[in-house]
This record gives sequence, C-alpha cells and structure tokens, in this order.
Amino acid sequence: MVTTLSILDETSLTIESIFNIDAAKVGFKPPSSLKNLLLEQTELACDALGLHSADSMLFQSDAELQELLSEIEFTGYLIEAWMPMAKGFEFDGDELIGYSHDLSNYKIQLFSGDSVEECLEKATHWHNKNIADWSAASLTE
Repeated sequence: MVTTLSILDETSLTIESIFNIDAAKVGFKPPSSLKNLLLEQTELACDALGLHSADSMLFQSDAELQELLSEIEFTGYLIEAWMPMAKGFEFDGDELIGYSHDLSNYKIQLFSGDSVEECLEKATHWHNKNIADWSAASLTE
C-alpha cells in the first residue's frame, strides 16, 4: 500500500470517495453518498461494477440498491477518482519535463477492485495514461 500511496502523492489524483461494496452484501444499508454517486455517474458506475445500464433504475431506491449490490458477482471496493485536466506541457526534446493543471476542469472515473490498493493502482494507471495522451497530443499541435 505504501508504494501505491507514494505514487498517488506524485500524481494530481484526488480520491473523492471509497466504498466497501461487500458491506451491502452482509446487510448494511448503502450510504446515501454511494447512492448519490451512482445516480450522478450512472454510466461510469455501471461500467465499474459490471452492470447493465438498465440496472441503474435500481439506484434510486435504497432497498433495491441494497438488493442489487448483494446480488452482483462483484466483491470489493469502488473508488471515485478526480483528476484536473493538464495543460501547458513543457518538453526537453521528446521528454516531458512539466505541465500545469486546469483546476476548473476535471475528469472523473470510478474504479472497482478486490482491494483499495487495486483500485488505487487502476486510478494511477488512468492518470498516467491521460497525461501521456494529452502530452502526445500537444506535441502534434
């Protein structure tokens, strides 16, 4: 976990929420913050949890959401990660040496995994891929 946390320290990721999905499987009512996230980020939530978009109708009712979460095959955690858009890339030849952030414009993604560490590793990979893609695009501009 220390390695992943140090990687997070070196990125511009913000972990906004961490949810233990297994808690619903043993009878705990899903927190309202999870319900709100699922309703606000329906497509991302369905992708992260391996659900069909039609399942999102069940996000509105506490009882139906708890039943859905207890019945899905997924176990583990769901995290919500935010990342500010990067801009102003600086290069030394082809090597990226710096960039700044547009703190008024964020990307959001949800990640699921068996452990929080697995979710964080997926989030850092997503972050690094975005930076690589954006910096490569700025080279061609």
